[in-house]
Amino acid sequence: MSRKTCLVDGCAEPVKAKGLCGTHRMRLLRNGSTDNPGAKVYGTAEDRFEAYAERGLVTACWPWGGTITAKGYGQMWDGQKLVIVHRWAYERFVEPIPDGYTIDHVFAAGCHRKDCVNYLAHLEPVTNAVNTDRYWQVRRRDGGTSSRLRGVSYTGSGYVAQMYSRERRKNIALGVFRTETEAAEARDDAAWSQDGVNAFLNTPERYFNQYSPLTGQ
Repeated sequence: MSRKTCLVDGCAEPVKAKGLCGTHRMRLLRNGSTDNPGAKVYGTAEDRFEAYAERGLVTACWPWGGTITAKGYGQMWDGQKLVIVHRWAYERFVEPIPDGYTIDHVFAAGCHRKDCVNYLAHLEPVTNAVNTDRYWQVRRRDGGTSSRLRGVSYTGSGYVAQMYSRERRKNIALGVFRTETEAAEARDDAAWSQDGVNAFLNTPERYFNQYSPLTGQ
């Protein structure tokens, strides 16, 4: 079986993303051209951070001008290993990230970029459950999903329910349902089973006496 090679003339390296090998993909993201390797920055990790972090206003995103991973996050060498820059910056300049927590790019604070490294205002350590819930809040608000309810989307065959599994570390499908309400309840039952009182629910009144976005009461 033949392997796909980089689209850049003369490059025989395997494709990593967007038809380019890792080196040419990095050059394009960093410098806007596959032909421009850019200048390497030597010194400490702090030196590299200051060289590639496009600092601006405290309230603005600070895009990363160095290497970008296939998932869109900034990456650099800290002197011992490759690190994800926004996590490195938060721990270096703010505080250690608690065990079991991830760093959220806070959309509500004005963060719109995965490669933002603004540790002063746009990054916050949260649990995976909170991180996932915030993601779907933005998707629902911006019309990026076909349902206004957590973990529910519509397909031609019905309403699909899904939930983030902490054990499997990914979203798992819970089934296809006839109505949006049935799908939301199935998703809530799974979330309650996993997270108990810490679960993010569509119908909390089924478990607590709280307001429900499903019923409006």
